Amino acid sequence: MKQGKTKRNPEITSNMEEDQVKHTDNTDQSPETTANSVSRLLYYWVQPLFRRASDLHKENRALEQEDLLALTNSDLGKTISPVFEAAWRNQQAAAGADGGSSSVFQALRPVLGKRFIFAGFIKLFNTCLQFLFPILLNAILIFIEETQDGNLAGDDDAWHVKYRGYWLSILLFLAMGAKAVTENFYFHCVYRGSYQARVAVSLAVYNKSLRLTSSERQKTTLGELINLMQVDASKIEMFLPQFHVLWDGAFQIVGYMAILYSLIGWPCFAGLLIMLLAGPGQGVIMKRLYGLNRFMVKHTDERVKTTNEAVQGIRCVKMYSWEQSFQKLISKGRTGELDVLRKISYLRGFSRAYMGALPGVVAVASFVVYAVVYKGNVEASTLFAALVAFGQLRFPLLFYPMALATYAQAAVSARRVESFLGLKEVKRMGESGDEQVYSRNDTTLKKGELVAKNATIYWSDPNIPIDVVATDIINDSEKKNFCGR
Repeated sequence: MKQGKTKRNPEITSNMEEDQVKHTDNTDQSPETTANSVSRLLYYWVQPLFRRASDLHKENRALEQEDLLALTNSDLGKTISPVFEAAWRNQQAAAGADGGSSSVFQALRPVLGKRFIFAGFIKLFNTCLQFLFPILLNAILIFIEETQDGNLAGDDDAWHVKYRGYWLSILLFLAMGAKAVTENFYFHCVYRGSYQARVAVSLAVYNKSLRLTSSERQKTTLGELINLMQVDASKIEMFLPQFHVLWDGAFQIVGYMAILYSLIGWPCFAGLLIMLLAGPGQGVIMKRLYGLNRFMVKHTDERVKTTNEAVQGIRCVKMYSWEQSFQKLISKGRTGELDVLRKISYLRGFSRAYMGALPGVVAVASFVVYAVVYKGNVEASTLFAALVAFGQLRFPLLFYPMALATYAQAAVSARRVESFLGLKEVKRMGESGDEQVYSRNDTTLKKGELVAKNATIYWSDPNIPIDVVATDIINDSEKKNFCGR
């Protein structure tokens, strides 16, 4: 039977080529690349997307892929992947010389770039703005108390004394507005960096799987590859936005304790003592979470492996009626995974409740010591400013366990990715001086013959050549020795 040739519609071909050209050139059309500093800070360059969404909503329609804004070149995988792989090869070379091990987080530093470091300075500035809240509130309340007591400013006083309440209120408003703007810009930077890290890890795992030797390929399964590209890359992505919380949380705790000391004196250390006593318990919880995450990924790998085997061999499964057997295997892996995940959820919930209730306990203990032992006067300016400080102190105490939990998960995932990227792979063309890359236009390749002289042959292990001595017919007229050293 002859197979007929499929004719291509020229209109369809033309449309496909136009779409391909449009997709290729869309990086140059990103409105972010031409936006000014104010537009980037206030995200005015995203306004066309919101207008499009509003117009579609009036027509009871949703956004589609062609409606989304184009990505910049720095967000594309073809830009991110070479940077990460070059950094990873440098890590392997340095680790091989020093006898150490390579680190995924170190290889991600060139990918994240200066933007991620700049986000740390934005976070520092944002935290300093938060410190102004209880300080300005205390000054405003002191001004109100003095006004109620009849201590009004005279006509001869300077303007900043006479209108102290007004400009303090304006400063508080500006601080709150600047905090919102800088906080949004910070989250945009760190979440963008985390997205780029996920792309880098996923592409590195995919490219590595194509370069594995036959012996190393037998050590990995398809389910493990999928978990590395999806689950483990996602956990690294979730940790990076919390990276700056690890140092900023400690900075906030120290700063708010200094503010509380200026407000209520040494009784604030009673609350600090409670926080220090609560630290070891939180450390035990984080250590337990780390162990459970390492144990859970084994069940996840087994479940995904069995599921992929069933999907790939679905014809055999249906022909031999193996549905129930595969269902039991998948359910067994999923049950074990859910059991561990349930324990993780209980621990995580207890950790959040434990740290969420801690600021209230700290505030009560501090004020009890301040009123009973210190014999201090509980005034409105002191009380409300201290309550604001304790309320702000709740955030680092609440997000600290979340950051530590995500770090525990990311550490496990990074170690799995590092072990996979450290597997042996075939040699790259051009790594050795004797190797040569042939082009398609090479005239020596048009004779239809392959000649190998004094070849060094590698098979399963890329570092150990095989010992082969063979005689092969090169052409009809002569024989040559094909030797492997």
